[in-house]
Amino acid sequence: MGNKMELGKRIRQIRVIKGLSQTNFAELLGRNFSTSTISCYEKGTVMPQEETLLEIAKIGGVTKYDLINGGEQFEKLIGSEAANIEGRRTRFRGESPRRPKMSQDSISKLIEDISSFRDSLDQNIERLVEQEQNTSELEKRLLRYFRRLPESEQEAFIDDMLEGAFTKRAIRINEEKNKNN
Repeated sequence: MGNKMELGKRIRQIRVIKGLSQTNFAELLGRNFSTSTISCYEKGTVMPQEETLLEIAKIGGVTKYDLINGGEQFEKLIGSEAANIEGRRTRFRGESPRRPKMSQDSISKLIEDISSFRDSLDQNIERLVEQEQNTSELEKRLLRYFRRLPESEQEAFIDDMLEGAFTKRAIRINEEKNKNN
């Protein structure tokens, strides 16, 4: 197993990269951890138990092996965060961040993914428009009526609809209009 001090540094790096305080990190681990326990892990004075190591690795998006030994996944995590920090620094200074060049294959795949997403979105919009067109005139009128009601009357309206009283009320209103004419 790797050095406890080095493990502690990696635990701290994960916590910091994820933007968590020791309190938040302790809560995220789920069991009754305290900030002092997290601090002991980070200083390397206490070695976390196996299941705690697994949970910390999961939070960091690395394997337990890479957490303990500082393997490839851990280095990628740290490297990507260093790039993010550098990007924030350059934006703060008014410089444009350095962006890695994308290969032609990556660009083609990205364009393909965007096109696929757009097609899916278009299909969903067409389906929604079709559903709207299939809505009956009566449903549209009821919806317009409902939207005009004060909020205090909307719940009673729904109750009346569910109980069928709306139909009776509508018939009564029509009969009264016919009598007045």
